[in-house]
Amino acid sequence: MASYIAEIRLLNAGSDAFMQCIPRQRMMVNDMMAEGLITSYAVSADRKKMWCVVEADSVDEATRIIDQFPLSPFMEAEVKELLFHHMHGSLMGTISLN
Repeated sequence: MASYIAEIRLLNAGSDAFMQCIPRQRMMVNDMMAEGLITSYAVSADRKKMWCVVEADSVDEATRIIDQFPLSPFMEAEVKELLFHHMHGSLMGTISLN
């Protein structure tokens, strides 16, 4: 598996239809993060851009994953393979509460 970053332009971000998709979007992203499909997710404060890092076997698979988002009718995405993706939390080992 490789890491891919999706840079997503959000369209009609203030519309009622867009806003109604947000709860389902958040649930789906949370589920995908729990499954390890998405490792990072961010939205700009003006709601015009969104970025997510997706774990997939190909750029096509990464694109198919983000195309499942409830907000996909409002998205224009560009997906690129990453050489690496470091995050602060990923540098720590798993804590055991024995």
